[in-house]
Amino acid sequence: MKIYVYNKLPFETSVLKDLASHGKDTITISEDCLTLETLDRAKGYDGVSIVSYSKITSFELDKMKALDIHY
Repeated sequence: MKIYVYNKLPFETSVLKDLASHGKDTITISEDCLTLETLDRAKGYDGVSIVSYSKITSFELDKMKALDIHY
């Protein structure tokens, strides 16, 4: 599975890098927020990860669907 992590918080870095190093999954880490402009970075990924306070609108969700991002 390929996951693009947006809004990475400082304390998450070591955990995410550890997860990414354990095998078949690909985790790409970014400190940037998920927006319509940054969502193209996740093209080809199975899913994205955001923090709970991120503001995601129907526009981002529609674009995720168009990019075939399911999670």
